[in-house]
Amino acid sequence: MKKTLSAVMTASLLLANSCALPVFAEGEPSFSVSNAKGKAGEEVTISVDISNNPGIISCLVKAEYDSEALTLKNASVKDFEAATFGPLNKDPFTISWGDAIHGDNTTNGTLAELTFTINDDAEAGTYPISLSYDEDDVFNTSFDNVDFSTVDGWVTVETTVVSVEGITVSPAEKTLKAEGESFTLVPSVTPANATNKNVSYIGCCCRCKR
Repeated sequence: MKKTLSAVMTASLLLANSCALPVFAEGEPSFSVSNAKGKAGEEVTISVDISNNPGIISCLVKAEYDSEALTLKNASVKDFEAATFGPLNKDPFTISWGDAIHGDNTTNGTLAELTFTINDDAEAGTYPISLSYDEDDVFNTSFDNVDFSTVDGWVTVETTVVSVEGITVSPAEKTLKAEGESFTLVPSVTPANATNKNVSYIGCCCRCKR
């Protein structure tokens, strides 16, 4: 990215640097991902953020996730208006931003918001969203690489509890004709996808005298 941009940017950067001085933030520069939680079939939104930004004119960040559990549905621009995105169906997903006109940008904020659908067959658990970048893809007006740490986030898929609506047993009635005779009760729980389909029995023996 740097070599491609350098020839185009040089003239505009000379003008911008003559009147702009970068402001350096305290702390370690970082790209980070927020966390979210939801259930299978639901949508969740996470943010990709920049913190302690010392000043850059370009960056390209990759977000990697578990496509077996999550489907990326949308990406939106937030605090960095010139941000652009790669194809939604490509994992890792790419987020790029560049501004050669206004000098080093020291903005701290959200680079992008990503909206995922939790797949219907996703098992309960925690699924990381990891960030990475190539060192030549984040640089300042002097075309010096700027080091950022990366802080991963995650989507927690919660257990979906499906309540039991009814229980039947077969046979519904049984008359024992001889001492020691046995039979088997077969339970049926509805709905079929109920979370807890365990059935307990309480026996009752009644003797009637005439």
